[in-house]
Parts: sequence; C-alpha cells; structure tokens
Amino acid sequence: MTPQRFLVLISSIAISLTLMAECRNTEFFHLCLQSSFNMHNGMFWRAMRAPLSFFEVRPVGTILARFTNDLDTIDQDLPYAMLEVITVSFPCLDTLTMSFNH
Repeated sequence: MTPQRFLVLISSIAISLTLMAECRNTEFFHLCLQSSFNMHNGMFWRAMRAPLSFFEVRPVGTILARFTNDLDTIDQDLPYAMLEVITVSFPCLDTLTMSFNH
C-alpha cells in the first residue's frame, strides 16, 4: 500500500467516525429533548388535575418552587444519566455476545 492510499484510508476513517459521532450526538439531543418534554407535560398534567384541597393547603410559592426545582433537576441530570446508561450498556452487551459465541 502506498503512503498516499494509506493517508486516504486513514482520512476517510476519521471523517466517517466524526460524522457518525455527530449523528449520534444529534439523535441523543433529540431523544433527551423529547424525554424532557414528555416529563414536563406529565408533571403539568398531574398538577392541573390535583384536587383543589392540595392547592388550598400549600402556598403557591412552595408548589412553584418544587415544580421548577424538579424540572431543573430533570433537565440537568437526564442527559448525563441517559448517556451513562448507553455508554455502560453497549460494552456489557458486547461482552455477553462475545462470551456466548465461544
């Protein structure tokens, strides 16, 4: 293999890995955004259907602070948790697949 062909091969591998990583990150972003949107809607739906006694006993500021704190926690921690699950799951699946093939 000539040095020029080797350089083209290595460059094409690097470009394809970069494109695949970008596609993965874009899809992961959309997945996190959709998950967060669904959780926000679910929390809002449940809060709107709570009995009136719930709102009479608790001050509005307490409810609002709790709601915004929970949403902030979801938005901050969900992407990291999902990425960690994906990062740990694939090597485990790979190890199991390799062990069952022998």
